[in-house]
Amino acid sequence: AYGRLLEKYFKFLIENIFRGSTITFGETGGADAIVEYGNFVFIIEFTTEYYRLFSLYNPKAEGFLEDAYRILFNTGKNDLKLKGTERVKKDKGKLIKLNNYIQASNYPGKTIILVLVTENAIGNHDLLNEFDSFYSKEIVDKQLTNLKKNTPLFLSLDDLETFWGLFNPEIGRSVV
Repeated sequence: AYGRLLEKYFKFLIENIFRGSTITFGETGGADAIVEYGNFVFIIEFTTEYYRLFSLYNPKAEGFLEDAYRILFNTGKNDLKLKGTERVKKDKGKLIKLNNYIQASNYPGKTIILVLVTENAIGNHDLLNEFDSFYSKEIVDKQLTNLKKNTPLFLSLDDLETFWGLFNPEIGRSVV
């Protein structure tokens, strides 16, 4: 129930930030939101999956990287790289999904911006690469060629809330 409530809140924020834009929500598959805003198309994936407290407060990075892999790069329920962490969800990792969405999209002449929105901040590709090039290695290993060309933005719900408060869609820029 908590996850569904956050998904509704995510939709609320997207609808209010991009008022007047064409917005498609993917309840039956596809990206969680696709927003056509002028010459831009935002392909947005949202997740409420999070890092375990154990992995955040452990002096070793292994737990952190296992959680990052589970959230971002896992290949599904039978992914052997999950090291005994049973995966109940059959979903693939969020970055694999974003890679596939951009491949399936057809927006000629428009700039596509990939966005991963998480409930809590999880860092970004630069932070993940600080751990033995974790992000770059997974992009290469999984052959996520679309993510090489279009590096996704990593945002949290807090980032969306802040942006909503500062953005005026009528003039297309910040009100500050």
